[in-house]
Amino acid sequence: MPDSKLQRHYYLFAALAGTLALLSIDLLFPLNWDNEIFQSMAMDLIRFGRLPYLGSWAHDFPGTVYMQWLSIMLFGNSDFGFRSFDMTLHLGMAWMFYSLLCHWLSPRTACLAVLLYMLHYISDAFIMASQRDEFATAFLLIGTILLFAAAKFQKSCIPKYLAAIGAGVALTTMLTFRATYGTFALVGIVFFLLQSEDRIYLVVSYMIGVTCLLSALLIPYAIHHGGIEQAYLIIVRYNLEIYGEIREPFKIVVIQIMKRKLFFLPAFAGILLAFRSSLRRTFNINRLWRSVTLPKSSERWLFVGYCVCGLISLLVMGKFLPYHFEPIMLVVLPFAALGIESLIAAIPGRPWRITAISALCLYAFLRVYPLFLVRPFANAIMTGEPIEIAKNNMTSAEAGFRRNVDVAAASYIDETAPSGNCVACATLTAGVRLRTTRLCVSRFTTFYPLSMSAPDGSHPDFQQAWRIEFIDSLLIERPYYIVLGNGPAEVVDWVHKPPSQCIHEIEGFDSLIMPHYKIDTNIGGYSILRRSD
Repeated sequence: MPDSKLQRHYYLFAALAGTLALLSIDLLFPLNWDNEIFQSMAMDLIRFGRLPYLGSWAHDFPGTVYMQWLSIMLFGNSDFGFRSFDMTLHLGMAWMFYSLLCHWLSPRTACLAVLLYMLHYISDAFIMASQRDEFATAFLLIGTILLFAAAKFQKSCIPKYLAAIGAGVALTTMLTFRATYGTFALVGIVFFLLQSEDRIYLVVSYMIGVTCLLSALLIPYAIHHGGIEQAYLIIVRYNLEIYGEIREPFKIVVIQIMKRKLFFLPAFAGILLAFRSSLRRTFNINRLWRSVTLPKSSERWLFVGYCVCGLISLLVMGKFLPYHFEPIMLVVLPFAALGIESLIAAIPGRPWRITAISALCLYAFLRVYPLFLVRPFANAIMTGEPIEIAKNNMTSAEAGFRRNVDVAAASYIDETAPSGNCVACATLTAGVRLRTTRLCVSRFTTFYPLSMSAPDGSHPDFQQAWRIEFIDSLLIERPYYIVLGNGPAEVVDWVHKPPSQCIHEIEGFDSLIMPHYKIDTNIGGYSILRRSD
């Protein structure tokens, strides 16, 4: 098939079909704990008009809340609805990534890079599913496409500057998902400064986009009394003084790379072959590399900037979780595709090449694809058990904090609390708060901001003020139920004690609150206190 428009469409279809096939298991996933926090915040915004920080709480910028708000508006408030939104997003990402890569790679190599990205995404299965870094990566792709669109126009025109404004908005939107991604917006400025024409106008247009996005982010808080202050306390002080102090040893980076050797080893080979033409001649693969177009100087600096920004974000966060690598993987995986294609091309004889491709696909399916998540669903279908059981077991290793327990606790609250009564949740997960229809009196979506401490064990002044605010909300609103979490042990290491224990360390809880409450029941890992007067 000649390298033509037809060929590009063929491989685009293959990339989209492959994405759909690889991510189909994603539609069966329930919400993970991170998803539940932001879904709960989005539902607070929809049902009660509560803005992030002022009416609900997370230590990140609020972009994820608005994305999950959009998901609920489009697909409804359900596991399947959110996963459908995620699938739709990744199909869009596949199209954008493929379109970008076709600037420099053959359609076949671009298709392979897209499929490697999707395999990488699904390989970490439940922990990676719909994380905020994926949303940020989507906007990185949008911003990059708009950067190239603005640079492509030869003459000054309105579409050129509109594309630059859009690029500013898109790359700055990454900041709304994770503060450490703010540096990516600077790369766009450098890219436009390296253009030969209209550099100043492009930069000015880009900065208009940046300013518009930042203004849209800040205005809702500026018009609320104390809004900017609370955003500052959460985003800056809490992250610097408490959450940011939790760091993993650097060896975790090596462990994460080794877990992804299928992606990083071919990428290393691809990078080596890209810079050493002698190696390409040695393995007789020059024909394959003739289809590779060398990026322009400004494009090379753009990708170097993305790598640097991704590394800065990774090192500043210091947690080295799988999804923290996402922006870097966008640059790494095209080289992995080139490395794999080069390896196949170096094998003499068509039968042996087909054998190598088959062996590689089999390895990817058996060792990389998360079959351990497919088996419970397959077993449920074969035995006639409800698929909900497989979903419940996936959500937590501890039976007391699985999805069905959250549903049971929320249902108990909704059915037994008198009409018009509110509740309070002091839990490390947001499953009960998300699923109850009752208003939760506190803005603290989880108990982390009240229970996590500085490295020396102290609680800074702003955290002491939050604790007072929490007790005041209980005194003023007098919730009918107070839900206390007795775990889960999987995340207690971050706070050292479950909420059911550390809540008694908050001044005023035992003296002002407990005299008016008694144990009502225990459901799984939750103790539920009921107002006694």
